[in-house]
Amino acid sequence: MGVDKSTAQMVIKNLVTADQYKIVANRYDIFENHILTFIDRFYHHQDLGFDLTSEIRAQIKPEFIKLATQFLNDLLKLLGEKDFKISEKEIFLVATHFANCEEV
Repeated sequence: MGVDKSTAQMVIKNLVTADQYKIVANRYDIFENHILTFIDRFYHHQDLGFDLTSEIRAQIKPEFIKLATQFLNDLLKLLGEKDFKISEKEIFLVATHFANCEEV
């Protein structure tokens, strides 16, 4: 991981308490674990091993894609990253958390 785990956990916790991201608070442990895994993949330049087909894309509402994109951008900026690109697959996976939490 490019940052230590406790710093990453603090940043994630602070972001989830922000109004627009509170939706995942009820499943925080699962969400935090996924985001820590994302951070690890990000710093080790690992790709996810699946294809993001149109059928898969259609399962998540655009507002959750937007929310996930903003969350990951905010996260990486708070971790000190200035120049980065987040894969569409990673955004999609985080968006599934927001979508699943809405259904609870």
